Amino acid sequence: MIDTKSSNSGYKDFEVNIKVKLAMLWTSVTLCYLYGDYFELYVPG
Repeated sequence: MIDTKSSNSGYKDFEVNIKVKLAMLWTSVTLCYLYGDYFELYVPG
């Protein structure tokens, strides 16, 4: 008989530090803002 708990033992759930989450969020928001600002230069007028 196959034990279902032992078949999932290769994967572990890990916690990400809140400072890392905030840094990634800040980076993504900044890059999205710069992306929009950059392509606004190509709008005629």
